Amino acid sequence: MAAKKKPGKKNGAKPKRKDRVHELVKIQQRSVGRIARYGSTLATQVTGGDFSISRWIGDYANLWKDLAEDTGDAIRVMFPASKRDNR
Repeated sequence: MAAKKKPGKKNGAKPKRKDRVHELVKIQQRSVGRIARYGSTLATQVTGGDFSISRWIGDYANLWKDLAEDTGDAIRVMFPASKRDNR
């Protein structure tokens, strides 16, 4: 079975600008969703009287870990491997 090709990539060429912009928008949406979920969860915990400092610190750390992953994904989209490898 042949390997699936990603849209916009032909024979290892860098993705087209339109495809890269589309990927960046998806990453931004994912990041905004993470922040919104974090805020909503925190608000629910505080207003519900279920607030725990240790859980808040854990949730906060996970938020930043996930945002760092999103940043890495964005950098990989903006600077494709073929461009990074040719330095």
